[in-house]
Amino acid sequence: SQGINTINSANSPIICRQVVCVRAALSISKKKNNCDLSSMDLDDNLVACLIEETQMENDSRSIVIPWMTVISREDLSCAGNEGILDEESVKSFDLRAAIFDHILVGKCSPDDNCTSPYDALHEPLHNYLSIFDGDTSEITISVTPKIIACAKGHFLFHAFISIPQYSEVDDNDDEHTNRIHPPFNGNRLFLFSTCKHGAIVKSVQLDVHPSSVGLFASRPVRQRASETTNAAMCTNVVAIVRNTPLMVSVQVQNNGKIEIKNKLMMEGDQALAF
Repeated sequence: SQGINTINSANSPIICRQVVCVRAALSISKKKNNCDLSSMDLDDNLVACLIEETQMENDSRSIVIPWMTVISREDLSCAGNEGILDEESVKSFDLRAAIFDHILVGKCSPDDNCTSPYDALHEPLHNYLSIFDGDTSEITISVTPKIIACAKGHFLFHAFISIPQYSEVDDNDDEHTNRIHPPFNGNRLFLFSTCKHGAIVKSVQLDVHPSSVGLFASRPVRQRASETTNAAMCTNVVAIVRNTPLMVSVQVQNNGKIEIKNKLMMEGDQALAF
């Protein structure tokens, strides 16, 4: 490959050794829907792309399905200037379906004895799907066009979830009146693991109000709290929610254990633990 010399701010040469162009939406573009690349990031082994696929419904409405496509850096470099990849080189994950799956395996109550973590969206989502026979077309999931590599095949993204208001007949009422269920919202950070079949492994609740969220992150760095603890790749992430910066630390340990630690919330000139 031919090198391209450029000069950085310190007047030292930077060499771009190779530019490779590949079709990241290869395995989902067969549906002939419109696919847009909205974000990408890479770790030591993988290149992940956030793809927005627009599907047209029968009633002429459109629904946007967020996908994450993953390509190994080795396959990417082997694609060459022609950018040709075989079907098995690109893995595609439906993030909308992954969000539903993650919420539904959570506890429906803080007092539940289930080993899964409590999720405030679990019960509203479960009730909605039971009324509408599993139809999710009216549920809004908006993924912020930003993904963050957190090492070892884990990528962080943000989504806003909105379950719409609906009504059902109250069978316990002799007059069979309609019971109104108010809308239920959630703002979340989701950590997606591309290992094996791919799934969301952790989430952090940010807010319940719809708002744009800015995400900024460090590169993953290796840390060890003490000689007796496992080393971990740590990524510090700042999320700006309604002009309030929130900081979380994503830690992926060598033994596979994953932690997301809430660190600080900035309010005015004060730093508050949360």
